[in-house]
Amino acid sequence: MTNNLTEKEARIKLNGEGTRLPLGQFIQDVVRILEGAAYYLKTNDIGTIKNDLEGRVREYPVSTVVIGFGAGFLLGKIFK
Repeated sequence: MTNNLTEKEARIKLNGEGTRLPLGQFIQDVVRILEGAAYYLKTNDIGTIKNDLEGRVREYPVSTVVIGFGAGFLLGKIFK
């Protein structure tokens, strides 16, 4: 049993399978999104951000309500 487990671990390392690769990719994606958001906030003034946000709310009203509800729920849990 121990030998079989060791062989499987070796195969996972050789093939690059396992949780490391997907987690690493997830972290890279999160970093890329946060950098893009930071760049957007740095390069646009409040009026532009407000107009963009209004456009998104008009384009996706249901998603906006769901996101707002989720954010309010999380903030309520944090500050409770």
